[in-house]
Amino acid sequence: MAAEPKQVDGQDNDWADGSFLNFKSADVDYAVANDGDHLYLIFIFKDKKDKQGMSTIEVTGVKIYLSEAGKKNKDVAFHFQKKLVKAEETIARLES
Repeated sequence: MAAEPKQVDGQDNDWADGSFLNFKSADVDYAVANDGDHLYLIFIFKDKKDKQGMSTIEVTGVKIYLSEAGKKNKDVAFHFQKKLVKAEETIARLES
C-alpha cells in the first residue's frame, strides 16, 4: 500500500517504485498500486510493431478481474471502454 496518493501524470518516474509483472501472452508489463482509497493500474505494451493489442483495446476495451491471491476466479471485474460523451451528458453525470 502506498503511503500517500500516487501522482499519476504521465511522467516516466510515476511508477519508478512499481513492481512490474508480465502478461506473457500479450507481452504487456503491468503494475498495481493502492493507497487505501484508490487503485492504480499501469499497462505497458512492449511490442510497438504489433498494434493488434492496442487496436483491440480501442474497439472492445479492457476488462480487469479482481480475485483473492492465488485464485483464478472472475467474480469481480471492471470493464474500461473508450467512449465519446457529449457535453450535455458529461455535465449531467457531474451534477448527479
